[in-house]
Amino acid sequence: MESLALVLMVIFGFVLARSWLDQRDKHVQARMRLLEQAVASGVTDPGQLDQLGRQAVPARVPPLSAFSLWVGWVCMFVGAGLVLAAQSTGDLEMQTGGMITGAVGLAMATFPFALQELEMRRARA
Repeated sequence: MESLALVLMVIFGFVLARSWLDQRDKHVQARMRLLEQAVASGVTDPGQLDQLGRQAVPARVPPLSAFSLWVGWVCMFVGAGLVLAAQSTGDLEMQTGGMITGAVGLAMATFPFALQELEMRRARA
């Protein structure tokens, strides 16, 4: 049973990574098409090309925010899994652990958005 779970986890990880890479490639191709159309339409002003180039490159997410978001989602799903497993076994401690893990995951998943909102408010002030 453990070997089947391991194989399924590897397959799921591969499919997840592949879909992420495909999605990323699709976005890069769309941005490149935008630049090619601008050049083909006769835009020769270096300032406009530079501005289009900056618009084509997506804003980079800080690594800490991306990591916090990822860990938060994983914790929320692990917490939900623990709560469901506790319901089937009747283990109150596992249920409590699942609730705490889910709450910590929710806090970590919302942390990057709270920081972004704080930075926007500081910029306005």
